[in-house]
This record gives sequence, structure tokens and C-alpha cells, in this order.
Amino acid sequence: MDDLTGDDRTVWVRDYVTIAAVQGDFRARSAIVVVERARHPSHDPELVTYRVRHAEEVPEDAAIRDLAAAVSGMSCEVGASLCVLDASVAGAAMLRVWDQAFQHVPCRLAPVRLVDRERELSAVASFALPSVTRLDLLSAIRVALDIEQGITYHRRAEVARRAVEDYTTSPPPSGDDWAPPPTWHLVVGVGLAVWALMERPPALVGSGGSRRDLEQARADGVRVRWDDRPVRDTTDLDAAEADRREAIRTAGGIVLPSRAEIQRRRERLHRATQQRRETP
Repeated sequence: MDDLTGDDRTVWVRDYVTIAAVQGDFRARSAIVVVERARHPSHDPELVTYRVRHAEEVPEDAAIRDLAAAVSGMSCEVGASLCVLDASVAGAAMLRVWDQAFQHVPCRLAPVRLVDRERELSAVASFALPSVTRLDLLSAIRVALDIEQGITYHRRAEVARRAVEDYTTSPPPSGDDWAPPPTWHLVVGVGLAVWALMERPPALVGSGGSRRDLEQARADGVRVRWDDRPVRDTTDLDAAEADRREAIRTAGGIVLPSRAEIQRRRERLHRATQQRRETP
């Protein structure tokens, strides 16, 4: 997936990449979301951006074994050091399937229970799983969104962008009438990944002593290497993109504004409109 992978004989495991999986059931879809914590485009050392690199929905009738295998394989592809699993509707049998899928990959599987997500379907209430609330996830998204370009989306994550925008712009529920929207699984996926990268809960990431050796040769000859930086440095990527756009302009081509530029223009227009409305 893009530039996240190493050569064919090396699997990189990066602390700034997290994959979130939302296990659905017979009535709700599952979701897979990949997020990385990166240097902010403004170059402000105090700011970071959460880049949603991939997002997809999985049908309700998808086999749990296939979903777990797909997520574990993707964890190696994108170099995720942590997979946060929303196991709110997963019982012991489901958790065993997920655990088996992650036995031979360097990514740490961290099942959690979303304690206020469809309580009547929560089959893991008796299991000792770390708990996270809907408020925790939405707070993490809100804090990231409070910063311009605090959350950005790759073209492979358009479904997640639409889901988060639809949720954050919808009217607030009244009283206890809240019900999960149709794309709630995608919002949960983004929230889980951002929350895990932002808060680094000890119950999820574990201690440094529990991680595999920094350089470990697997039985198949593939070498595992760790990148323990908490934030990805995107200087090289930004420079390469700027050079590419400048080359197009030099050749007389048309360079369309990036999604980030479009978003900045929208925000400036919105602020200007609000100021005009507030001016007596």
C-alpha cells in the first residue's frame, strides 16, 4: 500500500501505523481502517496529522475467518504495529479465530469492547477486555479535527471521509434517542485508530519488553524490522509531490488543486461567510 512496505524479504513494523477492525454481525457490516500518525503539513513540531490511508466496508455475511486473515495480511502490508479490534459483538469462538490469524504476524492484536455500542448484542461483557466508550472515540476525532488538516484522507479512504463528515454534520440526537447511523462502523474504525495513536493506552500497546526483537528472521526467511518512531516524517513525500506538480506546470499541463487545498479554501470561505453574518 503506497510507500509503507519494504522490500520483498523485509516486513517493517511501524509504531506510527495502526489498523482498526470493526467486527460486525448478522445485522451490521464490518470495517477495516488504516491510519498513520504523521508530521503535520505546516511543519509545526507541536502538531501532527492523522492520515487515513485505507478504509473499506465488509459485508455482513463475510466469513469471520476470511476477515481476520485479510486484516492480519494487511497489517504486514502496511507495517502496522497494532491492530485494534472492536470485539463488542465477538464471543469466545470469534476471538479465537482472530487470535489464530495473528499468531504468525508481528502486529499486536488488541481486542477492545465498545461499552455503549449496542449493549444488548455485546457478547464479551464477561471477558476481561479493555473498554473504550463512544465518547472516547468521538473526542479523539474532535481533537484531531480541531486542527486544520488534523485528519486527512487518501483516495482509498473516501468511504471513511464521507462517514465521518456525515456523522459530524448531522443534527445531534435528542435525549436517549441515539441510534448508530448506517455508516457507524466506519466512524468507529477511524475513531479507534486515531484514539489508539493519540492516547497510546498501555493496555493496548503493551510494554517495550513484550515486543519481538528489533530484527527477527521468520521461518520463511522474511526479516521483521521495527520503526519505533511515534510520528512519520513525510518530508520526502511532500517534496516529491511538489516536484511532480511543478513538472506538470512546466510542461504546460493543468494541475488541479489537492483535496487539502480545496478543504482550506472551503474553510476560508466558511469563516468569511460567518464573519459577514455576524457583522451588524
